[in-house]
Formats: sequence, C-alpha cells, structure tokens
Amino acid sequence: MEDEQPARIQQLGPDERVCYTYDLPVAPRALVVLAHGLSGDRVGPAWVLSRLAAAVAHAGYAVLRCDAPGSGDSAGQFGTSTLSEAAQALAAGARSTAVAELPVVCLGLSTGGVVAVETTQLLGDRVLGTLCLSSDLLEMTESPQVPITLRNGEFHLFARFAADRARLRPRSDLVESGRRFAFALGERDAEIVDAVGDLRALSPERLDVVPDAGHVFGSPATQQLLKELVLDALERWLP
Repeated sequence: MEDEQPARIQQLGPDERVCYTYDLPVAPRALVVLAHGLSGDRVGPAWVLSRLAAAVAHAGYAVLRCDAPGSGDSAGQFGTSTLSEAAQALAAGARSTAVAELPVVCLGLSTGGVVAVETTQLLGDRVLGTLCLSSDLLEMTESPQVPITLRNGEFHLFARFAADRARLRPRSDLVESGRRFAFALGERDAEIVDAVGDLRALSPERLDVVPDAGHVFGSPATQQLLKELVLDALERWLP
C-alpha cells in the first residue's frame, strides 16, 4: 500500500560482530548506504542519520546503516579499527539477500565520506553515485603521528588506524571510479568550507553549501534541507 510504513530491521551480521539497521519500504527503488563519521554511530550525531534514513525510506528507498567495527553496538576496539574495515562492513551489509539486487547510492557524513568512497570501490558496478556530506576527503602524504586525539582527548586513534587512513586516496578513487558524485557542506563548517576549492577541482556533479548549517546539520531546519538535497540527488541518479 502507498501509505505503508517502511520496516526497520536491526540485526547482527554473519560474524555477529557488526550491528546493522535496514529501513525497508515495500518494493524499494534502490539501496542507500549511509556511513557515519569517525566518532559517531549509525544513529548520528544529533540523530541526523536516523532521521535521514527514515525520510529516505519513506520516499521509497531501502537504507542500510551500521556501526563501524569498534563503534556503537559493533564489536572491536575503536582506536585500532580502520576506515577500510568500516567500508567492508557496509559492503557486506549491501550484499545481504534482502537488498543484494538493488542499485546502490553511497552516502557518508564527515569522515564517513571516505568510507562511502571505499564502499563504492568495493561494490563496483552496483553503485550509481556517491554523495559526501561535510567531508573534505583529505589525502595524506604520510601516516599521521599517533595517538590521534579527538574531542579534546575523549577518543584516541592508534597506529593501525593511522596507517590505513594514510594509504587511502578517496579523491583519486572518486574521480577514477567514473561514477557520479557530489558534495554538500554547511556554510558554517569552517574547516570544510576552506576545502571548497579543492573539492570543486574534482569536478563533482554538484557542490551544495547548505545555509546556516554546521558540520553535522544539527538543527531541524538544516536537517530538513539535508533531506531535500539527498532526495534530489537520488531522483537525479536513478535511471
């Protein structure tokens, strides 16, 4: 029925280490894979991913989120788990029987943009496009000094994470994939706004700057703008 609400299913993956959430409408048009930021989880922060997933599912798209290894309800150690492992977890979830035949759009928030690009690489021809939110996709010339501290020392990242992050080339991978991609960021996100020139140089399909938004689109008004932006990208990218 047209007004039937999408089902929300939470489950562990095959190895019982990664916690997934699927939002599944009737007869979904595509699968949207959402990657959270470095210190976030499949909910947020500020519930932004849960709310975005609900809106996208209500529009007729299946949505996959997971807690990256070492984050949220998934097993592992936060400081030594890697972005590559997060991408592998999302790719495994996208191959689940219920959604395995659907075309895919990868979407990542903050450092999750790097994960979204890596997931695009893993899923290959299934991916229609990649949308990076609040992510500069920085490419490092050397492994960062460890431990890396986040949130004034609340979180620490160690050598295994740093070595994996240093080898990733998300900007190059995005361009060389030959698939459609776009960026969105908040006009109050000073760190990412400074990277606009570099991101434009990659020739994205679009680069949207959301008025009054910060790094995580924390207010109801900016989250509504984010939903509209994501749904617009999905309509453009689906055949």
